[in-house]
Amino acid sequence: MWMSGSHDMIEQNHFQWRLKLIIVIVLACYALIGARLFALQVLQGEQMAQISERNRLQLIFLRAPRGRILDTRGFPLLQNGPSFTLFYSPVSSPSKEVQKTVEDYLLKRFPNDSGMIRKKLDEAHRIRQFVRLAEDLPRPTAFGFIEDSKNLPGVSVSVEARRRYATDYPGSHILGYLGEVTKAELSRTPAIFRLGDLVGRMGVERIYDRFLRGQNGGLEIEVDSAGRQVRLMRRVEPTPGDDLILTIDSSVQAVAEQALAESPTGRGAVVAMDPRTGAVIALASAPRFGAGNTLRESLTDKELPLFNRAVQGAYPLGSCFKMITAMVALEKGAIRPSTRFNCTGSYTLGKRVFRCWKPTGHGWNDLLGAIAVSCDVYFYQVARLLNPEDLEAAAHQFGLGSPVQIDLPGEVSGVVPGPEWALRNSRSWFEGDTLNMSIGQGQVMVTPIQAAVMMCTVANRGTMVKPYLVSEIRGPRGNVVFRAKSEPVRKVEISENTWNILEAGLRKVVDEGTGSQAKIPGWTVYGKTGTAENPHGDDHAWFLCAVRQGSDPPRLVVAVLVENGGHGGTAAVPIAKRVMEAALGVVPQGHENPAPAEPESPPKEDTHAVVQ
Repeated sequence: MWMSGSHDMIEQNHFQWRLKLIIVIVLACYALIGARLFALQVLQGEQMAQISERNRLQLIFLRAPRGRILDTRGFPLLQNGPSFTLFYSPVSSPSKEVQKTVEDYLLKRFPNDSGMIRKKLDEAHRIRQFVRLAEDLPRPTAFGFIEDSKNLPGVSVSVEARRRYATDYPGSHILGYLGEVTKAELSRTPAIFRLGDLVGRMGVERIYDRFLRGQNGGLEIEVDSAGRQVRLMRRVEPTPGDDLILTIDSSVQAVAEQALAESPTGRGAVVAMDPRTGAVIALASAPRFGAGNTLRESLTDKELPLFNRAVQGAYPLGSCFKMITAMVALEKGAIRPSTRFNCTGSYTLGKRVFRCWKPTGHGWNDLLGAIAVSCDVYFYQVARLLNPEDLEAAAHQFGLGSPVQIDLPGEVSGVVPGPEWALRNSRSWFEGDTLNMSIGQGQVMVTPIQAAVMMCTVANRGTMVKPYLVSEIRGPRGNVVFRAKSEPVRKVEISENTWNILEAGLRKVVDEGTGSQAKIPGWTVYGKTGTAENPHGDDHAWFLCAVRQGSDPPRLVVAVLVENGGHGGTAAVPIAKRVMEAALGVVPQGHENPAPAEPESPPKEDTHAVVQ
């Protein structure tokens, strides 16, 4: 009996011990659960709420409409139009079947861009953010995606403002183009750019990008657990960018581009400026991009349509440099207007023979006659009377050899040679180099925009102006954000008598010399032709001119370069005349004045989307 009672008591103690252990374990579990709930709801409540909200909501940002770009008359050169954009936002917990369904559907719709589509989908899941899959969807394609969206978790279509480039719009090198922001730009300026942003890559689109960009908006969309859209919770409207009002006259720009396209080679540049202010009326480079070609085609074109010859191309200036040589010689008293030299077609210096462009020679000429017929031998002999340092310094004073700082990217400096330049470049300077320099040959390299600024300085009798393309920047409500102010860069000190003599010579070029085709009834046109020898091919053709009416100050300067065009008088002068007539509103003799050439309307809707 005693043994039996002891056994029962032991069993009872074991039971009580096990019960207490179970109670302790249960209480510990409740404590852990309570602690976890406290941490989630109290300590991490706000963070968990945000995570939950993100799982329930999709945030899609909408690009702000870029500011318009208008010409000086208010005609829109670039504006925006509605565009359908295809987005993908990764679902919080997608099954492999769901991912494959979405991927197969997209690859079927974009068979030619399968690699890019896969890359974008992988990127979306990796960074857990929405991505743009395609832009500028044709309307039927966009509606098809909208209809099928219930079966495509994470796929959505939205309407954005997209830059509309006409097929054949004038001023492509001025306006530029857009490109998607790179990873390097994102890492450098994460506070400014987001994935999928577009930025200016060329022209004023690039220089004034921060004004044109605007402020992005966005959509807050509620989704279910499968990532399907339930409803739009909130829409933040984008703020449009500022508008640019250019100094460009689109009708003059179109004439300049057409004239260049019809030149002997179809390559070159035209710059038309108001010498009183520096406002650029036209700036053309040929060939141009955007004329029915895609950006990819332009990048691989051997004619280099993306190369802006007006500011990025440096060429020998040729006989147009004779204006500087004549001014230096007159100011230094080396010659007078009546000084005469004989041209037999060549000039010998030591063992070298320097030839004139006219093999039979020009005979005896004074200064004005030599300028009019552009006699090389005359200026060789003038150069023998000058110090090369004076030519070098004068060229710099007229803006050659350094950027004129026009508001376009990629401007080059060109080259003004001379003894100082030779010393910096570890070269020797010989007297023959001075002879070449006197006629704009040798190492002299000038951009068309520099040549135009030089001619403006001549037209203004020494007052140099800075060229500019944007006259105003206006906010979305029409408020003026910026207004250009014309300020002289410097004053080139030349005597009034020298200016009078030089202008007389330049007038003689047009009245009876190599630029006679530039005459315009009722207007005074004066300038200088140039035929620049090119060691890499045929000669380049130049013509620089200024125009005034009566005793008024000159109101227009035109600089024309035709690459490999030959003689300036035959290749460049006719182009300058067409540009002058368009800018001055002059009806060409025997022709009716055509309606102002303006950009085409934006192209009709394309048949394919742009896969980003």
